Amino acid sequence: MDSEEIPTFSSPKEETAYWKELSLKYKQSFQEAREELAEFQEGSRELEAELEAQLVQAEQRNRDLQADNQRLKYEVETLKVGLVCNGIASPTDMSWMLF
Repeated sequence: MDSEEIPTFSSPKEETAYWKELSLKYKQSFQEAREELAEFQEGSRELEAELEAQLVQAEQRNRDLQADNQRLKYEVETLKVGLVCNGIASPTDMSWMLF
């Protein structure tokens, strides 16, 4: 606060009232900011927990998909071998089955 902003007072009582009112304004502003910070922090904690849960689910889904992929690759290879062993196809005829 610049000294130019401070009004002139006609009495010490008037000056005391001015500073008291100003301090109450700052106190109220401080309390509001503190409440907003607490709300923000709570919201942040909730969001973090939600995102962590989503990450765990996504990681599990990824592992499941990788396992399915491996299982299906094995199944394709098994079918290829079966086709060759049964004489239905030759290894050179199976180029269409390559990934």
